[in-house]
Amino acid sequence: MYIAGLKAFEEFGKSNERSVEINKEENFLTFVITKSTGTVTRALDGLSVYFKMHLTTKDIIDKSFEPAPNYEELGITEFAENSEQMIKLTDERMV
Repeated sequence: MYIAGLKAFEEFGKSNERSVEINKEENFLTFVITKSTGTVTRALDGLSVYFKMHLTTKDIIDKSFEPAPNYEELGITEFAENSEQMIKLTDERMV
């Protein structure tokens, strides 16, 4: 499922996109959210959070936190204040 602009995590603001996938065979939920901090590819680009959770135990099986691009290095100075921003979420908040 693709979701845009939903407020599950305040740090991601109103301009974000997400996807959620449920794997019934393995009983996992996979969640990805990307915050808009500028545009590099003419799509929504910015920091992102990924996690995979077991639906029965509510354990976080895998997670990663990716920073926003370095917009100054890319020559996109209007977004420079967002360069390399990163958000890390605790397991409790992800669950």
